[in-house]
Amino acid sequence: MKKLIIIMLAMAGLHANAQTARTSVSAGFELGLPSQSAYKTGVGAALKAETRISGPVAISVTGGISSFGQKVLPTQNAVDLPAVKFIPLKAGARYYSGNFFLEGEAGAAIKTNYDKNTLFAFSIGPGFFIPFDESKQGIEFGIRYENWGNQVKQTGIRIAYRIGW
Repeated sequence: MKKLIIIMLAMAGLHANAQTARTSVSAGFELGLPSQSAYKTGVGAALKAETRISGPVAISVTGGISSFGQKVLPTQNAVDLPAVKFIPLKAGARYYSGNFFLEGEAGAAIKTNYDKNTLFAFSIGPGFFIPFDESKQGIEFGIRYENWGNQVKQTGIRIAYRIGW
């Protein structure tokens, strides 16, 4: 799975270099609101690159890091449990309608603490881009449902600074 993700990132990078004018990069803050999970609210950061491939369709690759607090069960001591960290790596597609988009991605979420599991990850959700002016820069907002190997089911909120296209 790791080799596939590395190959996908490399291919996207080569494609992006070939069509610089149709490529964008964004970096932003992410907030995770888990449900049906052993984790509390998570925070993180992610970097996303995307390339328009045909009209309103773009392909994307995303990498980031997220940290989640753990919920304390009534039978546990009330000591603070250490945060659990994940490295989500995903690739997917976006469909644009003006500055609004619908995005779906799949890949892996690598758990870096304890058992160091690699979990299948997927996400889907809408978002929108607010350009500053003709400079091809702006702010991107997105909300999505994510599932990381049924260990983390969350609503993800992303606010990012975007440059390109």
